[in-house]
Amino acid sequence: MVQLQGAMRTLHPHSKTVESPAKFYPALITKFAKFSAPLAPYILRVGQIQILRQQISLTLHSLAKFESKQLVTAVETLNNALVANVTSHYTLDYVTPTDSLYEITPYLGACGHTQPLLQVYSTFKDIPMLPMLMFLHLHGHVCKLQYNTQCDLLVPARRVADPLDPVVFNVGLSTILRQFRAST
Repeated sequence: MVQLQGAMRTLHPHSKTVESPAKFYPALITKFAKFSAPLAPYILRVGQIQILRQQISLTLHSLAKFESKQLVTAVETLNNALVANVTSHYTLDYVTPTDSLYEITPYLGACGHTQPLLQVYSTFKDIPMLPMLMFLHLHGHVCKLQYNTQCDLLVPARRVADPLDPVVFNVGLSTILRQFRAST
């Protein structure tokens, strides 16, 4: 961790640029490869679970709309009204939010009206130098990807022996970072 603190001091203040980034960042990535190697399977697993949750939510939503359209519409209308109530509470300071938000959440989940990719499952305290570790981890894996203009997305590079699924990696990394406060 002392080496990581030294790298952070080198990069401080954030407004200045690194003298030779082509030499600086690969050296850091090789130094912290032993810390970042165990992270990849966890990030990929979180990404796969999140994509499965998204697919389940979409399936539930389409089935609920097909089976009972009026119930889904009523739940969505109630949700929109509660969101408008909370929004006016924060803008006008005279409406008090009720506990109805907690009561409607199971109905929204049963109707598939959730967004698992935007959900915060548990909050954590700030982890020192987490942004730097995640940046080094991301930078170490970007070299395994290449941009495909036909698909308009990142795909695994052909020459890499251990291919990385870029969509799963991106979803997993964004989900993990979403669990921390904005101050990190």
